[in-house]
Amino acid sequence: MAKKTKKKLRAYIGASIIIIGFMVFTAGKPNPINPKIIDPTWQTMLLGTIMMFLGYKIGQRAFPALLEDEEDLN
Repeated sequence: MAKKTKKKLRAYIGASIIIIGFMVFTAGKPNPINPKIIDPTWQTMLLGTIMMFLGYKIGQRAFPALLEDEEDLN
């Protein structure tokens, strides 16, 4: 039971890092012509890509545990 909970926690942590990485990827500075548009910089794109990759690597083996949990409910 504890091993399954640990895998689920690892999967959720990996998924949340992927989501945060995507938000960092799209962050940036306002466009000088239209301030309502945000232009991502290469630094935020690089950091976001690295975070998404790390989140995937952290949860890679644990993601199937989330699918098994859904099958138990059906």
